[in-house]
Amino acid sequence: MKEEYNGSLKIKASRGSIFNVLTDPYIFSGASGHITLYKVFDNKKQSFVPQGDAIDPANKFKAAFLYQDEEGNLYAIDSVLEGPQLIMDEISYRFSSDDGNLKISFSFITKDDILNARCVVEYSSSFFDVFRRKAYTKRAKWYGNMAEHLITKHFFYYLPKLGPNIQYNLTEVMRISGDMNELILKLKDALRLDSVYLLLKGDNFKLVGIVKNGEIRNAILKLGNMKYLNEDALSKLFSLNGRGELIVYRAAEESILEKLENLA
Repeated sequence: MKEEYNGSLKIKASRGSIFNVLTDPYIFSGASGHITLYKVFDNKKQSFVPQGDAIDPANKFKAAFLYQDEEGNLYAIDSVLEGPQLIMDEISYRFSSDDGNLKISFSFITKDDILNARCVVEYSSSFFDVFRRKAYTKRAKWYGNMAEHLITKHFFYYLPKLGPNIQYNLTEVMRISGDMNELILKLKDALRLDSVYLLLKGDNFKLVGIVKNGEIRNAILKLGNMKYLNEDALSKLFSLNGRGELIVYRAAEESILEKLENLA
């Protein structure tokens, strides 16, 4: 069986704030109301491990899908969540139960002050039989359209609470101007820092990102009239030329990419 939902929401928070929330799988899963993450896949160990034991974590997680019957009895289905996957302005996740009886896909796109969300839920006719096995008097499914439930009752409930204004306390820890070849070499110094925020700008480009564990994450590059995200942004980094300026910030808040994009 298949259920789909497409909906849109006018957002008050900055696009950067929405982007940071939806690209953090732990916040994403919490906002879903039905997905709990308890292990991450380690590329080096080639297995799922507790988050603190991961050496090379991937965007792939062991998860439990939680749902209730009409009387409030809670059930958990062992599953896997993969994502986020980023293609231009789209953020997507894939979810599947270990037994293959439940599959869910999520897609979010922000444009101006509108968030477009799509969810597709596919499940076998026997997926909700667990209710019937437990008690024949219980309804096998009472959420209605599960895809619509996930988006409207959870994500569209949580995201507007981010609010229109978020204040940030930025502390500048590094500022260097020069030729782009020199600045790219200086990026190595910034990568030795942790939980700092980068702003690299020139005449026709601006790149922002977060440094964690020696890597640039959540990279956003505006190059002329084009915008690139994450790996696409970093792959363009070495093609930038001319003079530029590299600024590194530290802040108490994490959702600051929008503020950096708007700095002069």
